[in-house]
Amino acid sequence: MEWRMAEGADYDEAVASLLKTMGADVSEVEIEKLGEQRKLFGLGGVVTRIRGRLKDDAVPGERPRSAPQRTPRPEKTVRELTESETATIAEKAADFLGRIIKGMDVSTATVRSSAENGEIRLEIVGGDVPFPVGDEGEVLDAIQTIVTIYVGRLHEGKARVSVDAGNYRNARVEQLKEIALKAAESAVNSGRKVYLGPMKSLERKVVHAALQDNPGVHTKSQGEGDRRQVVVYPSKPGRS
Repeated sequence: MEWRMAEGADYDEAVASLLKTMGADVSEVEIEKLGEQRKLFGLGGVVTRIRGRLKDDAVPGERPRSAPQRTPRPEKTVRELTESETATIAEKAADFLGRIIKGMDVSTATVRSSAENGEIRLEIVGGDVPFPVGDEGEVLDAIQTIVTIYVGRLHEGKARVSVDAGNYRNARVEQLKEIALKAAESAVNSGRKVYLGPMKSLERKVVHAALQDNPGVHTKSQGEGDRRQVVVYPSKPGRS
C-alpha cells in the first residue's frame, strides 16, 4: 500500500490529519513517526511528521491476509482516567464545544455532557433551529475531531469523545443496519456481490458487525481513502 504523509502540532494532531485524509480508523492504518522539525525559518515552533498506509483489513467480517511479521515497536503507556477526572474533562470539553457553536453563529443550541467508562459524550441540544450536522454528518465529524484533539491536550490518559446532535448518530447506525440487511438479502437472492459505496471507517464497522453472524454472506472492505467501501459477498455465489 502507498505511504501517505501528514504533520501536526503534536503526534495526536498529525494522526488525526492522516486518518481524515485516508478516510480510515487508527486500527486500520500502520503509522510511523518520522520525527519533529521546526517550521519554515524556525518560526511558530515545531511540527511532528508521520507517515501511514492501510493495513490488511482485520475488522469484523473480514479475514486478514498473511503479511510479513514485523517487530512490534514499544507503545506509549496510557493510563485509564478516573471517573472524577473524566467528569472534569467532560465539563471542559462541553464548554469548549459551546464556544465553537457560538462562534459558528448558526444556532442558539447548548451542550449536554456525560461521562462513563472513559467515554465523554457531548450532545448539542435545543436551539432556535436544528443544528446543521452537514451532508452525511460531515460537520458533526469535523467538530468531533476538533474536540477530540482539544481533549487529548487536557490529559495523558485514555478518553474517547463522541459529539452528537438531534440523535443523528443513533439514527445513522440504524439506517446502516437496514442498508446492510437489504444488501445481504440482495446478495443471497442474486448470488452476486453487492457494493455499498464509499463509507467512513466507523460506518463500515457498523455494516461488518451487522452481518458478521449472517451465514448467507461475508463482507470485506476495499479501496482507499474517501473511496473505501464495503462489499457484501454471498456465501454461495450464483452461476455466471
